[in-house]
Amino acid sequence: MGISELKNKIHQQIENSDEKILIQIAKLLETNAIISYDLHGNALNLEQYNNLIDKGIEDIKNGNFISQEDLEKEIQSWYNV
Repeated sequence: MGISELKNKIHQQIENSDEKILIQIAKLLETNAIISYDLHGNALNLEQYNNLIDKGIEDIKNGNFISQEDLEKEIQSWYNV
């Protein structure tokens, strides 16, 4: 779907939305609007959220992660103490 089609689709959805949905859209478009929460329950705006995503992508590129298999082994070791 191209940008023009996407804009038209969003425009049509906005036109057919009720007040509750329009308020949510307006909040989402605000620069400091809370769009998510971190693992500790701290509110994140769009910029903070995107920064965390970028950091996660960098971690993966740099090999800073644990595989599913290794994680399962680690969890299993907790029960075999």
